[in-house]
Amino acid sequence: MGRSRFYGRLRTSKENDVKMSLKSWQIRITSLFSTTYFFYYLARYNFALALPFMMIEFNVTKTALGIIATALTLAYGFGQLINGFLTDRVGARIIMTIGGLMAALFNFLMGQNYIYDLFILIWALNGYFQAMGYPATCKLVATWFKREDQRGKPLGMSEMFQSIASIIVIPMSALLAVVFGWRMIFTAPAVMLSVASIIFYALAKNAPNEERTQKQQKPPLLSEMKESYRKTYGNWRLVSADFSYGFSQFVRYSMITWLPIYFFTVTGFDIFKAAWFSTVFQIGGALGSPLIGWLNDKYFYKRKWLLIAIGMLISGLCGGSLGFVPATNPIGIIAILLVCGVAIESLEVSYFLIPVDSLGEKYSATGVGCMNAVGKFVASLQGIILGWMADLFSFSAAFATAGIFGGIAALLVIPSRKIRTEAKT
Repeated sequence: MGRSRFYGRLRTSKENDVKMSLKSWQIRITSLFSTTYFFYYLARYNFALALPFMMIEFNVTKTALGIIATALTLAYGFGQLINGFLTDRVGARIIMTIGGLMAALFNFLMGQNYIYDLFILIWALNGYFQAMGYPATCKLVATWFKREDQRGKPLGMSEMFQSIASIIVIPMSALLAVVFGWRMIFTAPAVMLSVASIIFYALAKNAPNEERTQKQQKPPLLSEMKESYRKTYGNWRLVSADFSYGFSQFVRYSMITWLPIYFFTVTGFDIFKAAWFSTVFQIGGALGSPLIGWLNDKYFYKRKWLLIAIGMLISGLCGGSLGFVPATNPIGIIAILLVCGVAIESLEVSYFLIPVDSLGEKYSATGVGCMNAVGKFVASLQGIILGWMADLFSFSAAFATAGIFGGIAALLVIPSRKIRTEAKT
């Protein structure tokens, strides 16, 4: 009896050691992909503050500059379609490292380029390699956190870091431009992303059982690609969730694109006040992402669709009413932007866990990439539609239109409530 008790305690001790080791690795991996993708963001959203300097130096129109921005968005969406599958095939560690190093290279080239037409090509290539970051992030969440009620918090941490990057990139870029010149807006993030990518490669690992999975024979490339996209786009409920995400991104980018000019031209805020009020939306995302991650794991990991539907209804109502709140009520404006930030920015946690959970580890990155691609393609329409609405009617009508899109997003996500059952079958 004494011997069996001894061996029982020894076995329990070993199991606890394994659990502690896994927990420490989960913390390490979450820290690595969150901070690395933070620097991805600094090398993507830095473009906005370089616009006025580029317009003066190269004597080009705002439309011409808009083409450069559109090139990144379209290349990013296309890259999501391809790079999600490549992440499933090759592994998150190598894909996220390559994406970071190549995005850093093209940021560096942006800062060194003196031929205007090349900016379109360089920034489009940056967009393609930027699209390697998020599928890899979600792949690591899928492989390191096996249970569905454990994935919200690490992905919420990553989303929080993304929102913080969105907040600080403008003042950081302004400081770099004033002290070193506008080209440093691209050069400095290139250096930081390079260092972060190398550290990520040195310290990260694809999965707890990476050594064993590397020995497994992979199926032929084309047959695996066909099966991956069939799994992703062959399920109409998952496609409906993809388009729900697309409509949510329409609302998100309407805030990112039009808030500064709305506050500056309509409410009478000076440029600095307009900029700070615009960041309240991202602040809401930074505050809400850990909360949404916790809610997902605690109460909604089997009902992500419900959390998304509630959030998009709230954001649609709040965002749609933004143009009717008078500028003399700054507290009301701040409250609306905070709620929208929580309900739109933070809900990406729940959105991307739909393909991760329903498709499993094997196809998780492909599903995330396909959802992200739909999101960016739909979001790219907001500039034309809402610009036309603002010119023809008013900004109030434009924001009300965005609010309607939020309501549609809430409806489109409802069919995904049965994805789990179908995936198991």
